[in-house]
Amino acid sequence: MGFFYFITFMMYSQSGFQLEVESTAFVNGDDALPFWLQSNNYGRVGRQTNAYAVLAPSYDLYLNENSKFTFKSAFAYRDKFNEVGKAKDIFIDELYAQFASEYIIATIGVKHDELKYNGLASSNQSLLWSNNARSLPGIEIKTAKPVYFLFGGQLGFEALFSEYFLNDNRSTKDAHLHHKYLALVYKLSTISTLKLGMRHVAQYGGEPSDPNIDDQSIGFSEYIRVFFGRSGSDNSLPTDRENAIGNHIGSYEFSYNRKLRGEGEFEFFYNSIFEDGSGSAMKNFPDGRYGAFYDTGKSDKIINSFVYEFIYTKNQSQTAPHLWDNYFNNIIYTSGWTYQQNVIGVPFITSTYLSDYGGNYITVGNNRLIAHHLGIQGKLYFPYEFKLSYRRNYGFNRNTGYSRYEHYESNDERSLFKVQPEVVSTYFKVSLLRSFIDLDVIGAADFNKDSSSFGAALRIFYSIDNNN
Repeated sequence: MGFFYFITFMMYSQSGFQLEVESTAFVNGDDALPFWLQSNNYGRVGRQTNAYAVLAPSYDLYLNENSKFTFKSAFAYRDKFNEVGKAKDIFIDELYAQFASEYIIATIGVKHDELKYNGLASSNQSLLWSNNARSLPGIEIKTAKPVYFLFGGQLGFEALFSEYFLNDNRSTKDAHLHHKYLALVYKLSTISTLKLGMRHVAQYGGEPSDPNIDDQSIGFSEYIRVFFGRSGSDNSLPTDRENAIGNHIGSYEFSYNRKLRGEGEFEFFYNSIFEDGSGSAMKNFPDGRYGAFYDTGKSDKIINSFVYEFIYTKNQSQTAPHLWDNYFNNIIYTSGWTYQQNVIGVPFITSTYLSDYGGNYITVGNNRLIAHHLGIQGKLYFPYEFKLSYRRNYGFNRNTGYSRYEHYESNDERSLFKVQPEVVSTYFKVSLLRSFIDLDVIGAADFNKDSSSFGAALRIFYSIDNNN
């Protein structure tokens, strides 16, 4: 019997080594790559990138049938990035250790989020968190699946807790990021579930570049205030004593999912967005992300899956004195909700570099918008992926006092990264080869009233999987 357990342990303890190599080259007919060639690429691609490559070895160590350790590193190279700042040509794309069991997943390091909606959506986890920016270094603990505990296993929860470092070149050096998520999950039937959750992120700590602002040192008592979104203590800045300590962003997240016969599913989802009490009280309605996803579970249909999203962020809490929430921006943390020059949330909200705002650092520009987005995946002779987005951009409004503000257009002449008021963005990828290598050909274009821009890419992916 003991020998049997030993053999079983050895089976699950066998190493699983994998090596992935990816390279993409771009051809661009304008000053900047089209929107969908540079967005949602984990921050690898900038406005001026001509090529990038990633080398990613990983190793899986299985402990038993339900748990394993994963160790992965991924090193990336790109020739160019954006017009401003020094983006490293060689950088760490991923570097992490992860323990995964039946109920808990714990990760330390830099890891990409898993793709949702087959990578077709404009934003991945929520309105607040996409795959648009480089992945953050830190720790994360989350439930591997819903944990059901009440009403005969019908009511359960999902949870996530993480802490990250913002170690890029930003206005507040060495700032931290707190992130948590909690959702109730209710089984309506064996094939349908209802989920209602809340996501909360907060930037805190660090050393502001503005000499008129003190260092944002955070002790344990201040961290507890950050965790619960409470106002600062007597040691905090006046603005933090009036509102909440740090820069807080949140979202209520709702979804209804129904499994179809076989492997298919469809889902309706909604994300709100708020940055203060008026927004959390939904006084900024209808701001948010609305969408639907359908997946046949097949891979050989003309349309295998699709997603549609409608995003609206124009209201921004029109309740004085809390006018113009200026989503993803902050007075103290003027680099805002960005990392390594890219917006962390939905990429339709864009980063910018303004001559008179942001203190010579990347900040958030266009955040008042209406957007429609469609993503389709299917097979027509070859597997394909198609994206079509329409955006009406209204720039942003910066508060300058009680009910006073300064307006910046999305294509403001002071901005280095201009966004036209109306843009249609397209993306089409064809997978020509799925064999010893993957070979994809990609085309993209942006259309606006005054001009158009086009770009193309060739992607090669190769992997070695050695599971002994």
